[in-house]
Amino acid sequence: DGLRMNVHVRICFINPISESVEVGFLSDNTAFQRHLQRLETGLDYIFKAVTLKNNEAIEKKLKESIEIAIDHFLEASKNHNRIPRTTAVFNTVMEAASDGAKQVFESSSGFAREESLYRPYFGLLLERVKEKVEANRDVNLQLVENVCHSTVQELVGNFRHNTGPSKMVLPLNNTELESRLNKEKAVAFKNYVEIQAMFSDTSAYSEMRDLLSKELDKICKDRENENYKAYMKEVDAPLKTSLKLINLSEDKYDTEYSLYEYMKEVCLLNLDEGKAKHWQRTLKLTIVEKFIQESSELQRLLATRRGLYSSIKGFFQWLLSFIS
Repeated sequence: DGLRMNVHVRICFINPISESVEVGFLSDNTAFQRHLQRLETGLDYIFKAVTLKNNEAIEKKLKESIEIAIDHFLEASKNHNRIPRTTAVFNTVMEAASDGAKQVFESSSGFAREESLYRPYFGLLLERVKEKVEANRDVNLQLVENVCHSTVQELVGNFRHNTGPSKMVLPLNNTELESRLNKEKAVAFKNYVEIQAMFSDTSAYSEMRDLLSKELDKICKDRENENYKAYMKEVDAPLKTSLKLINLSEDKYDTEYSLYEYMKEVCLLNLDEGKAKHWQRTLKLTIVEKFIQESSELQRLLATRRGLYSSIKGFFQWLLSFIS
C-alpha cells in the first residue's frame, strides 16, 4: 500500500544545465491533470505486477518447502530392516517424523509466516503427512500380517505332525480322539498368543488367529474321518456279512423307517461278534449309520420304501417304538 500514497507532486522539467523548473503552477491545467492520472495508473500497474511476482515467488518457495519437509518425513519414518513395529513404536516414530517435517517447513518458509498463503500451504503439508502416515500404517500392518501368518503356518505344521499317525495310532475312542485333538489345539493357540503378543492390538493378529482356528478345525475334521476309516477297516468283514443278511430279508419291511431300523439292528449284532464287541455303543452306532449312509445298495433299498403311505405308516411305527 506504500505505493498507493496520496502523492502531492511538484513536477519539474529538467533543463540541459541540470536546473529544475517547478511546474506546480500548472496543477489546474487540464493536460497536467491528464498526465497526473497516467502517472498514478502507471504506479498502480507497477505495484500490482511487483505484488504478483512476489506472491508467485512466495508460493514457489512454499511448495518447495513442502517437498523438502515430506522428504524429511519419509526418511525419518522409513523402516529400513522391514521388521514390523508394534502400535506404540509405530505411533512414536510417526509422531517424531511428523514434528520434524513441520520444523523443516517452518525453517524453510518461516519468512512468509505472516503472508496469507502460509497457512493454506501449512495445512496442505499436514494433509500430505497424514496420507504418508496412513500409507506407512498399511505397510506396517502387512508386515505384521506376514509375521503372524508365518507363525500360523509353523503351528499348523506342528499340529498336523502331533496328530498324525506317528503320534496317534488310529482307531481311537471318539472321546479320547476329541480330547487329544483339543489338547493339541490349546497348545497351538497358547503358542500363537505368546509368540505374537506384541501385536495383539492389531487387526492382522486377530485375522491370523482366526485363520489358525480354521486350519486346525480342517485337520481335526480330517483326523475324525481317518479315525472312522480306521474303524471301518476293523469291521469290514462283519459289515459285509450284514449287507448280505439285509438283502435276504429286506422284502419283509415295507416302510423306510422299519427297513432302516432293521439295517441298524443287523449291523450292530454282527459288530458284537467281532473286534468291536467291547467298543462303546455310541461309536458302533455312528459307524453303522455312516455305513448305511455311504452304501449305495442300502440307499437304493431305502428309496424304494419312500412314498406317502410308507411315510404315514413309518411315522406310526416310530411313534409306537418311542412309546414302548
